[in-house]
Amino acid sequence: MKNFIQQGDLLSIKAPYKVYSGDLVVIDNLVGVAALSMEKGEQVTIATEGVFELLKAETEALKIGARVRYAEKGLVTGGEKGSVVGIVIEDAQQGTTTVRVKLCC
Repeated sequence: MKNFIQQGDLLSIKAPYKVYSGDLVVIDNLVGVAALSMEKGEQVTIATEGVFELLKAETEALKIGARVRYAEKGLVTGGEKGSVVGIVIEDAQQGTTTVRVKLCC
């Protein structure tokens, strides 16, 4: 295929800000998890598919099947605002700071 660029599960993009390995990277509707730490503007590989343990607010409880969105500062939330990140695959109780999410959309 003369118009093929790359597989879609791992994308090479310019880091929109300084990222660390495992950070959630969100650019409007493009969502992924950084493979390596990179400075802003450097090429970084992000995974756009798969299940990842992501940060959430300790005060929030999330149920399996819930859609989560990017909140701020690398956190995901069950709220209605922000870019869709994925679907919760395992309940996350209040008092915990992470949730397992299948990236999607």
